[in-house]
Amino acid sequence: MISINEKNFSRSKEKILKDLSMENHKIGNSRKLEEIRNENGSIIEQIKIEATCGDIKISVSNSSEVVVHLYGEVENDEDVNFDVRVINQELRIILKIKENYVSRNLKLDITIPKKKFKLISASSISANFILEKDVLVESLKVTNQLGNFVTKATFNEVYVSSVKGSVEIFISAVHNITIVVSTMDGDVSIELNNIAHMDLLAKSMNGYAKNFHKCDNGYNADLYISTIRGDIKIK
Repeated sequence: MISINEKNFSRSKEKILKDLSMENHKIGNSRKLEEIRNENGSIIEQIKIEATCGDIKISVSNSSEVVVHLYGEVENDEDVNFDVRVINQELRIILKIKENYVSRNLKLDITIPKKKFKLISASSISANFILEKDVLVESLKVTNQLGNFVTKATFNEVYVSSVKGSVEIFISAVHNITIVVSTMDGDVSIELNNIAHMDLLAKSMNGYAKNFHKCDNGYNADLYISTIRGDIKIK
């Protein structure tokens, strides 16, 4: 039995301290969350994100550390599972809400060193993903049921699968690239720079597919884009 602030608890001290850190203060029926986790970025080669919801942003800093910053609000009775750990050179980030995830106001900012990662993968039920400029990755893989995806990262290949949400890809190629996007309901916009030759397969059942890109000096790009309801624009 442990006593904190004149309240008795039968749970472990570790569990109690975790609950207190996750509950900064309450406003009405909601509570604010803020947690920061740091990991040694020099040993990390891959990043894996599993999230129920939230606005997730990956950006670059001059630090050698990876900083994962969670903040926002959830309902008081919601169970939040937030975990960050490194296993076999892979950074694993879990953010899961067990109650209604649609109306959440959570943000997850991930700051990484400026180096090339082998793989960044992300899966979610309802989340928006943004990868900022200067993020370097060989393979980028995202699976999302509901939410938007934007990347300005430099990559070798990107695979995006979405049920509903827009997809925006901006890249200045430094080598040959592959882009594969599949969405049921959402517009797809891709802006290519430094591309000399492009193999494009783009299909939309209920929308248009237009290629405005003019090939210049640079590299090769293979694009496979499909949507059921949405427009496809390549420029």
